[in-house]
Amino acid sequence: MTNNYSEALKSKTRNILDEQMITYDLMYHFKHETKGFATLDFMDLRDKNYILKHKNSDLSFKFSDIDELLDAGWVID
Repeated sequence: MTNNYSEALKSKTRNILDEQMITYDLMYHFKHETKGFATLDFMDLRDKNYILKHKNSDLSFKFSDIDELLDAGWVID
């Protein structure tokens, strides 16, 4: 999937996830050009379960790794 997010934002997303940087709410907040907004729980990331949970519905998006997540068009918000 192609998207209009900058390479810098994609790189920042990868760095945050690779380093498992702690956030204030233990959640990582993502955005997608057409699918909206989602979160990834720190514990899921730590366990290498890349499951984004949509913020406004019961949808979830599961990825095998960070590359697949980025290729699907998700980036840190």
